[in-house]
Amino acid sequence: HDHAIQGVLLHSEDRTFDLDALEQQVTHLLPKLTRGGLLLTIWSTLERSVQDIAFRAGRHTSNPLSPTHFRGPFFSAAKTALLSSCGVNAFPNDAQTTRLKFLASVRNTLIHHDGRLIEAPPNVSTLGPQYLAQAGIQLERDYDFVYIVPTEEFLDEATALVETYVRDLADRVFNALVPPPKTDRDGPSV
Repeated sequence: HDHAIQGVLLHSEDRTFDLDALEQQVTHLLPKLTRGGLLLTIWSTLERSVQDIAFRAGRHTSNPLSPTHFRGPFFSAAKTALLSSCGVNAFPNDAQTTRLKFLASVRNTLIHHDGRLIEAPPNVSTLGPQYLAQAGIQLERDYDFVYIVPTEEFLDEATALVETYVRDLADRVFNALVPPPKTDRDGPSV
């Protein structure tokens, strides 16, 4: 590689170095980008769905949310939006919330830090390689950094997590806004 820097014609080692660099891009960069893009789409679907539910609840209860309400951190914005618009706890299931926060951290690491493990939040960066693998995160190395790459299984689980969460949230908000009709077992109507 020093030959090219010094202006000397390419040396046979330069070809090997260049081919290695291309191999690195194809085998590591492509999966990171494509899977990262899918994860971004999954997360965007979650954010958009929660916003839509919260805004509809606010309109239904005549307690509309500000159009800028969700411009802050997602979890706190969702929590305050749903509590103020319809009295629903956005995140009542601690285990599910932990998984959503892990998903958010993986997404943020991929989007804002190019997937570099060293720049990931502690709920990702402090996990050992075996725990990351169990969570569906591969570690890939290049010459300078270690990167996180979600596996296909991770993406499948993320999709199921988001779908389950959004459906449950929509049901809980609907039930808070539209009480079930009284039945004969509830006693006489007044």
